[in-house]
Amino acid sequence: MEAQKEQRLTTVRTLLNYHKATLIQMVEQVRDQDVSNYPIVVLHNAPSFEVGILFANLTSGWEIRISTAEEFSARQLIANEKLNDFLALYRKRSERDLSVFVLTTEGGADFLFVPKGKG
Repeated sequence: MEAQKEQRLTTVRTLLNYHKATLIQMVEQVRDQDVSNYPIVVLHNAPSFEVGILFANLTSGWEIRISTAEEFSARQLIANEKLNDFLALYRKRSERDLSVFVLTTEGGADFLFVPKGKG
């Protein structure tokens, strides 16, 4: 099970690093256009997970979407009682990291903060 999770994280890192510059621009646009102060990059390979706006449908079976903490809260992907804690962590990390939600067909789901810099 741990090997599967590590393989999934390696795939996620590869996909995010390849698209990172464009994703950073999209996150900044969400903020600049006053859509949200809390944009979230969504990376998934689960069928029928339509959250946010589609950024890329990759041939590897993964999709990249752009969403917001507000949408995650409205859809109860972040529990109401955890929202303030999440937003506080987001504010602390958002200057240097992208907030990424990863969902896989294996049923795993994680929030990651991926450095905006190289690697």
